[in-house]
Amino acid sequence: NDLRKDLEKTWENLKKWLMRWESKEIADLCGGVTWPWTGYTGAAIGVKEMCKGVVEIGYFINGVEIERVGQGFPLDHAARITENMAAEEIFRRCIVGSVALTEIYGDHCGLKVVIEKIENGMNDKLTGTHRVGSMFDKCKGVDLPALMVGKSLLHGRIKEWAAVNRGGKGPARVRSPWTYWKQVCPPVKKEEELAKKEAREKNKEKLTQFMGLNNGNTQNNIGSVSIADVLTGDQFLLKQDKLDAVLQSALKEGDKFDVNSLTQKLTKSTEEKTGKYMGGEGA
Repeated sequence: NDLRKDLEKTWENLKKWLMRWESKEIADLCGGVTWPWTGYTGAAIGVKEMCKGVVEIGYFINGVEIERVGQGFPLDHAARITENMAAEEIFRRCIVGSVALTEIYGDHCGLKVVIEKIENGMNDKLTGTHRVGSMFDKCKGVDLPALMVGKSLLHGRIKEWAAVNRGGKGPARVRSPWTYWKQVCPPVKKEEELAKKEAREKNKEKLTQFMGLNNGNTQNNIGSVSIADVLTGDQFLLKQDKLDAVLQSALKEGDKFDVNSLTQKLTKSTEEKTGKYMGGEGA
């Protein structure tokens, strides 16, 4: 459907931003980010690269594109600002950016440290230098049903890309944080997957706050499920056949979504713990 195609197109655009050499502005913003424990030179490199990816995603959501004059060259081209961004484009960038940030870095134990180090400086750049408003205002309109549907449509594609690029010849900002991950994140004798699961749980509140998702509004919850739960929990993904059914039934005249209808259906599926519409594997 059109929503899937639009989200996939937006993801392809963000991928290009993540694959290229970072701007000097972003490198400078991340220059002071270090691993909080001494003795891990590689890990310090990893969190610095992760910072560059985090900021790039934030700039993408806000429509601020900056490229270096050349790789390693200490000068950037003038920023290209997407002014008066349409609500639909903001929605797509918020969904794609939130899911990408979660899938690429959400289960790394250093993510919270990185965000806390750079969120104020980054927001100062966006509001002051680039005058695009606060980082934390853009995605307030993305509610739980919208995130659930958007993540279900896009999750598999982004998760696969992240898994491939965490190793091999992936871009440094995706690869480096995971090259040294085993040295610093998993506690002694703890299974890697358990360590990642625990990191994702610890990161989820900071993730939603950084993305400007309105997690503090309990009216945005469905039952006991919050928007932070949906952002970080794959158990809330909609299976493809059920996703198609929910989307189709929520359409009204003019192929526009009836948000109230969609919310009611997702509320019902969440409250029924067996999950009439839910599936653990997703689209």
